[in-house]
Order: sequence, then structure tokens, then C-alpha cells
Amino acid sequence: MKSRFLIIFVILALSLSACVSLAEDITPPPNAEQPAPEATEAPAEEAPAEEESSPANGATLFTENCAECHGADGTGIDDAADLTDSAEMSQYPDAMLMAVIAKGNGNGMPAFGDKLTNTNISSLVTYLREIEVDTPVAESADEGEEQAETESESEADLMGKITGTVINGSGGELPEGLTIQLEGYDHDMMNGGFNQIFTIETSMQADGSYLFEDIEMPEGRAFLAIIDKDGVTHSSQPSFVTEGSAELDIPITYYESSTDASQLSIDRLHIFFEPPNIEAEIAQMVEVFVVSNPTLYVIVPEEGQAVIEFALPEGAMNVQFDDSVFGERYTETADGFGDTAPILPGMGRQEIVVFFEMPYEKAFLSGNKLNFAQKITHPIDSAIVMSPQGLKIESDLLQDSGEREAQGLIYNTYSSQPLPIGATFEMEVSGKVSTNAMSATGEETNSQQNMIYGALALGLVLIGAGAWFYMRDRNEDDDYEDDDEYDDDEIEFDDADKLMDSIIALDDAYRSGDISEEVYKKRRAALKKQLKELI
Repeated sequence: MKSRFLIIFVILALSLSACVSLAEDITPPPNAEQPAPEATEAPAEEAPAEEESSPANGATLFTENCAECHGADGTGIDDAADLTDSAEMSQYPDAMLMAVIAKGNGNGMPAFGDKLTNTNISSLVTYLREIEVDTPVAESADEGEEQAETESESEADLMGKITGTVINGSGGELPEGLTIQLEGYDHDMMNGGFNQIFTIETSMQADGSYLFEDIEMPEGRAFLAIIDKDGVTHSSQPSFVTEGSAELDIPITYYESSTDASQLSIDRLHIFFEPPNIEAEIAQMVEVFVVSNPTLYVIVPEEGQAVIEFALPEGAMNVQFDDSVFGERYTETADGFGDTAPILPGMGRQEIVVFFEMPYEKAFLSGNKLNFAQKITHPIDSAIVMSPQGLKIESDLLQDSGEREAQGLIYNTYSSQPLPIGATFEMEVSGKVSTNAMSATGEETNSQQNMIYGALALGLVLIGAGAWFYMRDRNEDDDYEDDDEYDDDEIEFDDADKLMDSIIALDDAYRSGDISEEVYKKRRAALKKQLKELI
């Protein structure tokens, strides 16, 4: 079951990711044998080498196979790569482009190896080079001394230094001898992620400062500064090199540790239902706990204990996690599980993802039904439930938040009022996936796709809105900081989902240091007041 949901969190993950090497796609196995040509193949003279790199043939192939995603002009539609961006395209040799076209990249780019011949793919690459804008193609290492000298001069111009200061966010003295790790990442246009380029270390000075010199700093490279101490990782915000920049300042906040978890709270509990297996009488679901730590200390576990414990719904079975297992990060409790991972200060700082199954038993004359009952062990600002259309959700604690559509599938969403410690979150689930969630062939949509699209329908909306609010907060930071000019009552919301989006964005802005704690607390209290009034 777990593997069905992993793609959700790959897509929603905010951390930098590494890509898989394409070497095995390009290089055939040592014992590979070339098949003998068929007797019906055309003579070699009918397929001259010039045809393999024909931009005219490539243009036709591009229109037929690529324009739907990359646009008729190659500039890209939605998230598809801009194939006319010479600065990016020039980093990839022809062999790599051919491999990506043939094999795909696992990030939305499909494989065309079964549809296009090597000649077709070569023509496509030739055409792609034609639509670039006057930037030379990436050359092989053996192209000559002139190329090497040009690259050497270019690299010399990109050298710089990275400085920073370590701050004790808990207010005490910094420990002596802290080690600072610097990680560098480059954006990979082919897979859409970031590749880690290097990791180097230096020691913190007595005044809390650190320095890395002679660092390659090409435009767009991202850097993270990290402190690992006593099992806790303190990381900076990512910093990006801008054009002409030869110096970055990357501060890091270090926090002291505490075992007092009494102030931890859950900002949101997301519950996603997968279309149940009616015949097997099993319902599969995933819960995401978004945990906040409002203190100035990293909350760490006491020896042999968990930092925070959660109760699961009564009857939950086959419990799994997206990032670890019982006996390692997670501990098993009588009514749920515990998490031993340290929780850094911040709102919405940690997400805990758990998968499980529950009985979806047939009731006489009324179909399958699930009585969901989950004890609340920490205060929860809001529970958000998403279920595929056709499942009926009934609860006195939930308010209908409308429908969301993703990939042609319809999902019902619900949100709750705040849930206090000691309460029981109850809902009754019944029914089955409606015909609106069926595929075009009339067969029931694959349950993996249901779950993925369902999470995307909610998750991408939240992330998209959060990113927009975050960028707005950065651009209007002065307005936030000036209490005399900023009125908390200026912005009124008439939709609970929009309010939650705003709270998420506010948390991100505070966590990144863009707004003061005073303004943050004042604004968050106003938003939560509006949320309570709405629900």
C-alpha cells in the first residue's frame, strides 16, 4: 500500500532532490549484440547521414510528438521545459538529449523510444539545436585547448565566497567547535529537480562567523549551510546566486534542546481516503499531521521515549510510514504510534505521514460502512478530509468545503472546527466511488491514481497559494513590519480554505524570518479568529 502514495510526497516535498545518472541509458551493456539487419531494410544509401540530423524532419516530428507539452515554438506550456533556452540547453550534450527523448526522465517527460527510431530522435535533437538562440552546444571534453581555455576563463569569473553567522535562537551561548557544512545544488532542466554538486566543511569562529572561500558560483546555483549536532540538523534557508554575484551571506539559527513537549500542537490533520475495496471490505487512507513547535527549543526525546505520540482511528491496521518503520524512527503504542525525530521551532515545522487500512464492512441492506473514531491527543486547529466522489462522509464536526477537480476526477473536501485534547473525531463513511470517478473505458479508475490526484487537488492548491502569499509577504515586508500601517482587520475571508492557505503562507513567512514574531502572532490570532467564525 505504501508505494502507492509515495509520489504524492515527492511532488509536495519542498526539499532539494538529486537525480539519477543517465549513464546506463546511454551506454549499452558490455555483452550487447547488434541484431543482424533484416532482409527488407532499405539500402544504406537511402538513409544518408545528413538525414539523421535534418532539422526539416525534426520540425515535423516535433509538431507531432512534442508541441502538445512544449508548445509549437518550444518555449514550454505550464511546467514543461523551455527548449529554446540556450543557457540551459547548452549544458546538455546531444547524447544526453537523445537518451532523455528515448527513455523519458520520470518527471513528466514520457519515453519515445518505442515510437521513434534513432534516426527520428537524432533529427529531433538537430531541430532543437536549430531553435536555440545563439549559444554554443555543450562540447565533449576532447574538443581542444581553445574550448578548455574558454571554460577556464569562465569558471574563474564565477569564483566567490560565502559568509555567514550562527545565531543561538534560544538566547544562550553558542557551543564551541561547531562544524558548518556547505552544500551546493544545481538545477537540472531535464528532471526538474536539483542535483547536489558538492559538500564541504569549515569550523565556526569564536564570534559565531564562518567563511568559505574560492567557491564556484554560477548563476542559479543554490547553497545550504547546515549544522549537525547531537542528532539534530539545523539548516539555513536556501540561497541562490544571482547574475554577477560573487558573495553570499547565509545565516544559520542554532537552537538548544529540551525534552518538554507540552506545547507542541497540530496545525492541521489531513485525511485522504482512497476508493475502498468493496469486495475485500477494506478502506485505505493516509493521514498527514502538520506539527508546530512554538517554543525556542528543539524538542528531543527522552531516552527510550518518543517526542510526540499520536492516536490512530480505532481499528487501524497495517500501519506504515513514508520515511521509516516501527523500531527505527517510529515507536508502536497501544492506540497508535510515537515519533522520535527532533522537532525544530516553527509553525507547521514537521509533517508526519502515516498510511493504514480499516475495515469497510458490509451492513445488512445498507452497503459497506466505516465508523471512524480517532482520539485527539494534541490540540488540532483544523482537520481537512478529502474523499473521492461517491463516498458519503457524515460528521457533526465537519463542514462541506466543496468539490475539487483533478485530472478529470471529482473529490469532496471537508474541514473541521478546532479539535481540543480529549475530544474524539468521529465520522461515518459509506458508499462507493461514483461513476464520475470512472475512466473513459468505463472501468473503475486505478486506486493509485485516485489517491495521487486527490492529494494533488488539495496539496498543490495549498502549496501554490502558500508560495504566492510567501512571495507577496517578501515583497511587502515593510507593510508587515509597520504596525501603524498594517491593520489585521483589512483582509476578510469568506472561505475557510482560503483562510487556511493564508495561515500556511503566514507560517512560512515567519519561519523564513520575513516577519517579526510580534506581527506574526498578532496576524495569526486574527486569522484563527476569522476561521472559527466561518466554521
